[in-house]
Amino acid sequence: CNIFSIKEFYQDHPIIGNCYPNLIFILIKASDNRFNGPNTSFVKSLKCLSKLNLVDTKHPNVVGIMTHASHLGRNQEEWISTFKEKRNLLKSIIFKYLNVKADVVALENNAHGEGLEIVDDFTELPDGTLQPKNLYDACRCLLVTNNDNYGL
Repeated sequence: CNIFSIKEFYQDHPIIGNCYPNLIFILIKASDNRFNGPNTSFVKSLKCLSKLNLVDTKHPNVVGIMTHASHLGRNQEEWISTFKEKRNLLKSIIFKYLNVKADVVALENNAHGEGLEIVDDFTELPDGTLQPKNLYDACRCLLVTNNDNYGL
């Protein structure tokens, strides 16, 4: 997706011009260890996003998503520890470059292939979190906090 076309859309649209998007998802692969540093592709993307002025710092609209979550660890203890560490790092990087506090959730793209437990309509991550309910809950919480009834 061309990010500049999105900015132009939000600026020039006759009805929603000069508005912010309800939600912006920042995705990073869980196995990526090279996202912290001023010249990494991830940080460059955040800087670009910042310059596009699509992030609402008064009513934060950013959710971080760590994909391929099974790469965080093969046993429960390792998974939880690694996720906590990477989650905190990702939150701090997002805050540093976008000036917003963002929740970060884990998602496994290949839940059935990785053998995740099925619970009702969801799959369970090693820490007991249900996905994609965790993403829905993070988005809903953000929209409720921002009093964004259109996004709900």
